[in-house]
Amino acid sequence: MLKPDDAKLAIRIPHLLDAPKWSLEPGEEFVALWGTGYDAGRAFVEVEHRHKMIQRYWTKPGETQQQIRQAVTEALRGGFTLHVTQVRENRAYLESRHVDVPWSNKDLEVKWEHFTSKLEPNQKETWTAVITKSEIRNPKSEIEKAVAEMVATLYDASLDQFMPLYWQQRFTVFRQDYSTAGASFENRLRQFQHLQGNWNGEYQYVDLRYREFPPDLVANYWGYEFGINGYRGVMRGPHGLAAPAQSQIDVTAGAALNMAAEAPF
Repeated sequence: MLKPDDAKLAIRIPHLLDAPKWSLEPGEEFVALWGTGYDAGRAFVEVEHRHKMIQRYWTKPGETQQQIRQAVTEALRGGFTLHVTQVRENRAYLESRHVDVPWSNKDLEVKWEHFTSKLEPNQKETWTAVITKSEIRNPKSEIEKAVAEMVATLYDASLDQFMPLYWQQRFTVFRQDYSTAGASFENRLRQFQHLQGNWNGEYQYVDLRYREFPPDLVANYWGYEFGINGYRGVMRGPHGLAAPAQSQIDVTAGAALNMAAEAPF
């Protein structure tokens, strides 16, 4: 639980930057909270708009928690950028956050009105588009009819089952503020550079093998099967190892017996 009015951050973390909301309307005040869990620490705060710094200051000494405030006016439409820089114990905490100030005053609402006459057959219907400023984004005192150009289309909504129609909602013609400023920390990791000499390195080949079964157990006998047509032994297929000699003798003897049995007397 944070207390924004306290001068000390109660959380033991090196860097904190947060805000209740990052999108505001003109007339509101942007409030962010910065803090550090160290016993002492300061940060450099910058508020940038249209590539110009409209605020730039150091946080107060002796305070490890401070609120950052910026009044939001109509001139800040499109947003602005908050930069916070903090360095402690050879570490840099560089954070930049965009604060959105939308062009809500350009939002329009379209309401359709039509009247169907039942006095005459085949009477055409007349649709009237009433364009006003948004009632959500603008106070009621400013709600008035707006002058606008529009393009309308009529289509069969049942065709959305085959190909949905995504009608353009708005044009991206209003400026969105962005920042080109960047911060870098010069304390970074550097490797030693070789000047002279070499490290003596000795290499020895080692043959690493896993345990395995003897070849007699894992030999590939695929393609061998029992004899057919009354022959005993093992018949050799198109692939595999050669059959044992005893099996070949059994097959030859079986073939001779069959030939003798079939011979006429």
